[in-house]
Amino acid sequence: MALLDLGHSDAKPAALARNGADGEVHRTQYMLVITAIGSVSIIVVAALFMSLF
Repeated sequence: MALLDLGHSDAKPAALARNGADGEVHRTQYMLVITAIGSVSIIVVAALFMSLF
């Protein structure tokens, strides 16, 4: 059997938990913007490639 050391790493003070939730929202928005920009750039490159033929 595996030895699991869980410790108290999941316990967060209220202030840190609140700031962490805000950080996760901003990170999610940042990832959404990056995904949208990447998708548009892939479509543009595909359209340019298709226009060559």
